[in-house]
Amino acid sequence: MREPEQSVVLPEDPAQTELFDHAGHRQRLREYFLNHGMDEMRDYEILELFLFYSIPRQDTRPIARRLLNKFGSLSAVLDANIGEIMTVGGIGRNSACLLKMLPDVARMYMLDKKENKVRLETTDAIRSYLADFFIGKRVECFYILCMDRSCKLLRCTKLGEGEEYNVAVSINKVSLEIAESAASLVVIAHNHPFGMALPSQQDVTLTKNIADLARAMGVSLIDHLIFSADDVFSMANSKKFYKLFFN
Repeated sequence: MREPEQSVVLPEDPAQTELFDHAGHRQRLREYFLNHGMDEMRDYEILELFLFYSIPRQDTRPIARRLLNKFGSLSAVLDANIGEIMTVGGIGRNSACLLKMLPDVARMYMLDKKENKVRLETTDAIRSYLADFFIGKRVECFYILCMDRSCKLLRCTKLGEGEEYNVAVSINKVSLEIAESAASLVVIAHNHPFGMALPSQQDVTLTKNIADLARAMGVSLIDHLIFSADDVFSMANSKKFYKLFFN
């Protein structure tokens, strides 16, 4: 389990009394967001605003502060698992579910904006496109990206989701995805959510198996990208692996 980031403990809001104007405060915070967006809002105010919609008749500011005190930052709150979030006082299952939805909504928003507008002609373009699929993921996930010969995206499909340090991938699923998409070019990608962006021996073996499969199907495997929290490794950009699988 990832250790929570260290942070300065925020004091409880002195305004948390039975006389506190909850309705007026909520309205003011909503209006501020509608007029100014979130750029100038503090992390606890953003959390407080979201919690309005799962905690209808309670002051959510101290709950938001408790979340930040426990996890250390807004991103760490949203990356925590649902069980960890529910250990914070005032957070029930509905609120934890709402918070866990936010990274997935952000990822789906970014992917939807790209749909049907994608031509991936460089490693940087492919890396940028695939990065959004791993936002907020705490387990290993495996994707296959299929393109035609002009590098136009045909589809990108998740073929496996596993544990923190392992994901099983069916070669039969890879074969079916290539055949159904009528791909000419293929990229595979997975993440190391808590490790470095370097291939394990299992990753190397899987790449070899998929490279052999693609070659037998008359398709080019052009890269295997491995994403970590803050880095990405391109096996095709490595001389060692390029000669083995991509040449």
